[in-house]
Amino acid sequence: MFYCRKTVYNEQKWVEIKNAIAALAQTRLRYHTEGLKALGDTATSSRRTLTLANAVADEITNPAIGDTTINSPVGSTTNVSSNERADDAVDDSDSFLFPSDDHRDFQLHRLTYKKIIDCQSLTEKEVSFLQNVKYDGESIKGALQQFVASKLLSDHLSSIEEEAIKLHISGIINLIHPDMSKITLSSLPDHLKTKLDYTPKTSQLDSDTLAYIERILEFRSDIDGVLEFIMVTKAALIRGHKRNSQQYTNLAIIEQMVNNLCLWSVKRDESEATFYRRFASILDVLLADTDVILADGETSLQSSKVAIAMNKAIFHTGDLSQAYGRKIDLIFKCSSNTNVDISSNEWKRTIVSKPIKLHQQSKNLRLNTSNLFSLNTKFGVTSTVAVDFVGNSGYLYLLRLVNNRGLDDYITVAHLVTDLVIPTTIESLCTVKDTLCGLLTLKDHLVSIAWKIRSELHKLEHASVLEDICPTALTDPSHFKSPFIFFTPKNNRVQKRKLFEIDDGDDETTVYSFTDRLQRAV
Repeated sequence: MFYCRKTVYNEQKWVEIKNAIAALAQTRLRYHTEGLKALGDTATSSRRTLTLANAVADEITNPAIGDTTINSPVGSTTNVSSNERADDAVDDSDSFLFPSDDHRDFQLHRLTYKKIIDCQSLTEKEVSFLQNVKYDGESIKGALQQFVASKLLSDHLSSIEEEAIKLHISGIINLIHPDMSKITLSSLPDHLKTKLDYTPKTSQLDSDTLAYIERILEFRSDIDGVLEFIMVTKAALIRGHKRNSQQYTNLAIIEQMVNNLCLWSVKRDESEATFYRRFASILDVLLADTDVILADGETSLQSSKVAIAMNKAIFHTGDLSQAYGRKIDLIFKCSSNTNVDISSNEWKRTIVSKPIKLHQQSKNLRLNTSNLFSLNTKFGVTSTVAVDFVGNSGYLYLLRLVNNRGLDDYITVAHLVTDLVIPTTIESLCTVKDTLCGLLTLKDHLVSIAWKIRSELHKLEHASVLEDICPTALTDPSHFKSPFIFFTPKNNRVQKRKLFEIDDGDDETTVYSFTDRLQRAV
């Protein structure tokens, strides 16, 4: 006799499938809506090309009687005038391109891709649209959009202005970078600047750990003495059943740093992977007793894959390659069971140019903004934290959602929490106190976000059980509509990466400006 194995019902798995189907349906609806707009744009461009061709053919084959330009070649002043008339033609489809202020965000994205990515000139109608983008003085997003419109009208853009456009058009305010912060604050009235005021919560070291650090620093260059003190103190904590205490974790992190001192190259020429691997060994100790896990090995955020696919479908229809998420050095995730992305984190080697550092910061902010909107929609999370490293020098930042006037006026603001320094010599061990405070702050924020995610998942699981028989009170997400996030198309990224590699030692901030790329294209 044969027995059939009974299938185990995994309720959580079915809840995830249901949520994924709902998200797919919502994305497909938006694809249809915005895709029709892009199709209308393409159709109008084709109509104008056909009109121009017909006008040129008509001038050549059927010239007017007495036309003094009958013998003029194609491309003469007569044909240029025909081009201008065709481009300036106005009909019902032109109003479809710029329907109302409600689609200002869509139009600014479209024109940004056209000018910065495709290096195409704007039409008179598009220039007029940008000139008429007005700021009402009450909306932070409106100020960001006006900045984008004014810069798109410029003939020359520095690399910092290009990155500012990418951030502002995505509704992101970068208060980490001094120049970016100055650009934003200079365009805002005083009553809106107060909405950006925020002091991220930081964690402090306990008195025992501070005493341990003071004792360790007294050893100066005696590395063996430092390691002996740490091991003896850890053994005492174990005997006191305090292996899971913060003091033990802090000592274990310092021990890891000290053991790594002999591994660093004097030239600081290690690869990105080496810098990350050694920092990851510290994170393993820091997060060992939490539900936060490390996902590394050039992984990608699911939210960025969706955003990139949407941008390709709407704004860059010429790119027919398959959409992939941005490759990331490290993703903090909420436990292996839920597998929810919390934030992306990047590393670069020490010897890189200023444009690369700026580009990495901008890209990381846009990735985490895309993910934060996803976390907010699903779990009501309103802030996230991440780290960004160049060699052994990095910083911890907090990214938060700010609502100015309604659901469609959300922006994200990036705040510096603290800098992080990983010691490479015994002399630089004096920075360990501030770095430990930063790492503890990172841990506390990640644990809080992970707890929020798991709490909402339990609510969803409860609601799914009673869905058909009893209404339940679920946390209502504060935001339902994710904005457009600017991501550079794949082909353009490959070309820019080659330029970065060639000019890697250049410290000029305008090396890869829009004007430079336009001249190369010509």
